Amino acid sequence: MKYLKWRGHAKDILLNYRANRQLLQQLRGDVILGQNYALDTVCRRSGVSDPCYGKAVRLSQGRLEQMGKEVAAVERVLAAYQQEKDADKLAMIRMVYLNSSHTLYGAAAVLGYSDRTLLRWNQELLSRLALELGWI
Repeated sequence: MKYLKWRGHAKDILLNYRANRQLLQQLRGDVILGQNYALDTVCRRSGVSDPCYGKAVRLSQGRLEQMGKEVAAVERVLAAYQQEKDADKLAMIRMVYLNSSHTLYGAAAVLGYSDRTLLRWNQELLSRLALELGWI
């Protein structure tokens, strides 16, 4: 499948990687192992809370399988960067996407590279992720 707006979607996948990974782990533990996680922390004053219904709704959404594929693709891309032992690119990924503590321009200033270099690295990262997901 060719995905036309893959750059923006790849950025969203990277930005939501940690939250999606944590949600998948919680749902797997909740359903498979029977562990109870507080997935819904909203206080409700009226109505009956039905945990089985909530689990069924979360599991029946087709998004869960797609989320698993996206998390696995990000992990493969990160593993490839770790095998290349490119510490500066990994630091950029950590700062911009995983920790969300810097913009690309801020990360360029911290790492001591030009803005254009980090923009090129970012394009390479997004392309790798799109290749892993079969979009390009």
